[in-house]
Amino acid sequence: MADGSKRRQAHPVVQILVLTHLVIITSWSLPQPPPALENGSVQPSPRTVVSNPVSWGLWANQRFRSSPAIQTPMLTLGLWQYWDMFAPDPSRLDIWMDAEVVYADGSTAIVPYPRMSQMSIPEKYLKERFRKYVERMNGLEYDFKWPAASQWMALQGWKDPSNPPIRVTMRRHWRDIQRYPDKTPPQYATFAFHTHEVDQERLKEDKSW
Repeated sequence: MADGSKRRQAHPVVQILVLTHLVIITSWSLPQPPPALENGSVQPSPRTVVSNPVSWGLWANQRFRSSPAIQTPMLTLGLWQYWDMFAPDPSRLDIWMDAEVVYADGSTAIVPYPRMSQMSIPEKYLKERFRKYVERMNGLEYDFKWPAASQWMALQGWKDPSNPPIRVTMRRHWRDIQRYPDKTPPQYATFAFHTHEVDQERLKEDKSW
């Protein structure tokens, strides 16, 4: 840099916004407080705070990030963080999906949805989005995604041009992974959560037959 030249700096407003965002996403990424603190079973007092400052710090952070002033901009702008795969309480739900497809001739077939446990490591890197989509369509609040997913499953299951799928029933299979040393049962619970009448015109357009 030549002598006497000015060093360019970001506008103070930009600096404040960046610093604020760093504070908020750091707060959002911290773990939940212990359940006894979160549900109010244990109340803050000088003795309990001094004896366990980290837990009470997480409790204060939980209240901070739950305030409308923080949640509203983060959720509206899509800037929230969700680290459910990490400690202290990662998700223990093992879930996968498939579809029962009914064809024009009355025959049926089970069409699998891409499943991580049946892929090689290179495939997992390329198709992780499929597992993530299962998470994002599993709950009832995401039922608006079900028709599109069902239509896609019909597309995957159409092998004979003269025998198109006419109906798709989406099924979820799940089990809870048990904490060590308890053994996880091999059986999965199964539930048919959506039945979809296939859009034939769209199916033909997507298949390009």
